[in-house]
Amino acid sequence: MTLPGWNDLESAKKISSAVADITVGFWALMVLFELSALIWKRYQKRLVAIGFIAVAIAVAGEVVERKYGHRVEVLDEERYTKTVQDLNTKINAANMVAQAAKNENSEAQKKAANAEKISAAAQTAAEEAQAQAVQLRKQQAPRSLTNEQQQRLISYLSKCLPGTFEINASVNENDARPYAEQIASVFRNSGWNVKIHDSMFSGSAISGMWLTFHDPQRVPRVAVDVNNGLAAAGISSRVEYDPTFIDPMRVTLSIGFKPKAIVGKP
Repeated sequence: MTLPGWNDLESAKKISSAVADITVGFWALMVLFELSALIWKRYQKRLVAIGFIAVAIAVAGEVVERKYGHRVEVLDEERYTKTVQDLNTKINAANMVAQAAKNENSEAQKKAANAEKISAAAQTAAEEAQAQAVQLRKQQAPRSLTNEQQQRLISYLSKCLPGTFEINASVNENDARPYAEQIASVFRNSGWNVKIHDSMFSGSAISGMWLTFHDPQRVPRVAVDVNNGLAAAGISSRVEYDPTFIDPMRVTLSIGFKPKAIVGKP
């Protein structure tokens, strides 16, 4: 049998408080009847009997009040435990949401970083492709003397005595002869005697420009002036020797194939 309000904390508190008040009332009645029995001897037995009844009810009230008081403690503890559990559950749920948000934020940062890397790589690839395109255009463009190169070469030749040399232009490279004509024109305008020959070169080292003369131990002055003049104009050339030259003072400037551009290098 379940007592009234036994499973409800607020009801149990109210009943416990009411029983306590009633118990106090019966204790007061017991005292009142006991005092009355002392005063009215004629009704002493009846008053004493009623006092005992009040005592019995008060004792019963004490028992009930203690029982409900204990029940109130149990229900209060249960409510506290449940409140703590609910709060922990909410805290855990909030932590899970926060962790999920943190993970999403971390994932978003990773994606952003990857996107930035991809963008940087694409930018680098685009720049490399552009550089390669520029190199290819330079490689395909015919060789020619710029105005600055011409002025530098003229300035250097103005300090030299005119001489004589030959230019051998490759017939297998379209820009070799026009380039030779430009170079020869600058030297001729400075008083030099320059002859141009269409030539066919064989071997592996037939690209670029190179000076050739008979003996490295006896370098002609013309070879020195031509080499230094080209260098002053920023024109790259190399030096080779040919012991089959009959004339030890003969100097030739050969213009072969255009040097191949190195991909990836400016």
